[in-house]
Amino acid sequence: MEIIHVSGLKFEADYPFGMELYKQNIEEFIVYFQTEKGFGTTSSGTSLVEEMFRFLKRSLKIIIPAFFISMSIGTLFGMLLF
Repeated sequence: MEIIHVSGLKFEADYPFGMELYKQNIEEFIVYFQTEKGFGTTSSGTSLVEEMFRFLKRSLKIIIPAFFISMSIGTLFGMLLF
């Protein structure tokens, strides 16, 4: 993003986009991911991937049963309406 000061408190923002810039950003992300062995660490020192898996396990305990309950009730309700 490029920010240009026009006058006083007036600014203009420009978001340049091109395939070369896009390719460069992807390459920089891949290099960072390979050198850092992940997305980095949290303030407590644990890696973000470990934190993600911890919260993913918690969330799946709710998401999976909710999915099956909604599919069952939805199917039964659809059959009833038909």
